Amino acid sequence: MFASCREIIDEKADATARFFFYLAGVIQSSVEISHILETRSVVCDRYILTTLCYHRALGIAIDISDDLFFKFLLKPNYTFLITCEENKRIERLFRRGLSLNDKKEREFQIEKKFLDEYRKYNLIEIDNSDDNPILAVEKILQHISRK
Repeated sequence: MFASCREIIDEKADATARFFFYLAGVIQSSVEISHILETRSVVCDRYILTTLCYHRALGIAIDISDDLFFKFLLKPNYTFLITCEENKRIERLFRRGLSLNDKKEREFQIEKKFLDEYRKYNLIEIDNSDDNPILAVEKILQHISRK
């Protein structure tokens, strides 16, 4: 629903307006996920932490408790941080083609800040330097089955 105007928002919107645009998308995703969960499980790539961490790395002051977001959003059962070695990450970015956001991250040198923001949440990190999605899924399932 938000895809049709995402590019223009990324390109032209003020950073705070951009944050609220992405926040609106997360809220809508939460609603849609809650309906899907009535019949099956959901794996969501990028949710509220991506929006918060990205915009904090950009320097947007988000003086709202993270817990407050979950009064309005569905709280995930699990959240993982998929990482890889930096040189491999850069190689993959260029191989797939840099998005506008990738270019901004590199221009403003926020990639490390973005990762540092994620790491403040002490998430379970899954190293996917081998670029093997099946192995990454197996590692995730091992963590889930321990609970």
